[in-house]
Amino acid sequence: MPAIDQSGMRRLNTAATLRVITDATGTLTSADLVAQTRLSRRTIELIVGDLIAQGWVDEADSPAPTTAGRPKKYYRLVADRATVLSVGINPPLVRAVVADLRGREIARAEGPSGTVADTLDSALRLASQALAQANVDPDHLHALVVGLGGTFSPDGVVLTSPVDPEWVGVDVREPFARRFDVPVVVENDTNLSALAARAEGPARGEQTFALLMPGIRVSAGVVINGELHRGFQGAAGELVRLPELRDANHRGLLAQISSPDERERVDARAHLRRAIDGDPAVREDARAFFDAVARVVAVLGWVIAPPVIVLVGGFEGLEDGTLGLLRDALSTMDAPDIDIRVAALTPDFPVRGGIQLALDIAGATIFDPRR
Repeated sequence: MPAIDQSGMRRLNTAATLRVITDATGTLTSADLVAQTRLSRRTIELIVGDLIAQGWVDEADSPAPTTAGRPKKYYRLVADRATVLSVGINPPLVRAVVADLRGREIARAEGPSGTVADTLDSALRLASQALAQANVDPDHLHALVVGLGGTFSPDGVVLTSPVDPEWVGVDVREPFARRFDVPVVVENDTNLSALAARAEGPARGEQTFALLMPGIRVSAGVVINGELHRGFQGAAGELVRLPELRDANHRGLLAQISSPDERERVDARAHLRRAIDGDPAVREDARAFFDAVARVVAVLGWVIAPPVIVLVGGFEGLEDGTLGLLRDALSTMDAPDIDIRVAALTPDFPVRGGIQLALDIAGATIFDPRR
């Protein structure tokens, strides 16, 4: 009979215990950890002692008044023992956000974009600035995600860009990987928005759905069985590459509803409000725009068949009226019966999604029993 690898078993149990503590919303006692890990109390005590020594866990005050007898010990995660960095390149702004192991923002830095070279330099500078503001040990950084529009090779070279053709051929990953000694991933910003929508937004908890951003950069982020569907060369959802969909969605002032420029979104939102209120002067604009959006919804509905499609853009305060206009357009089409939701898309969506992806990447190392 082969000998049991005691050190390997200990690492496995430690990883499982740390995962339980990380996933907990509050504090845990030894009894809680025994119940959830099915390990012995003595094993839990040894593991927790090691995790405290390594800085992953500390003791917490009792959440309730103590009673007579031996007081219980409560443990909690030291969430900033591991941090991640999300960088969003979304002209006219570049954002860098540091978050802890629970996804809570610790620090951020923002600045304007410019030429491709200037924007990359700015992104690197802001990433370093955010880390300095976070005031955490640089060794605690575990993953970095860079989000921007387009498609990318597996090693982070831009293949296509809806923002600026000058980005094509640029290696986005390399300068970040050179400066920060952590895994670096470059991801499409709409895909990242889908991850944010699933973690903390209108698609919270959904396993399969499509997030659709109409307008000047019509695109979709697709999540299937809890995983991003990137497709060949990461091109899944890049609807802007299809002339018939791009051209139809680009027409009129309403196409600016998903513009990264806040002033353009404000103008489009005012135009949309007039359409919702029944202004005959903008009725034709609204009809043409939502006919184009409905065609995209129908395409996604029949090709991917997600149970949920989330329409996002600058729809703040106009979600119900927008859904009404879209349903009117869909009523003339043979579209599948899908749960359609309309939500505002804040500029932070890609950055928040980058945090979610970075946490997944970091978790693969942090919770690896071989570490």
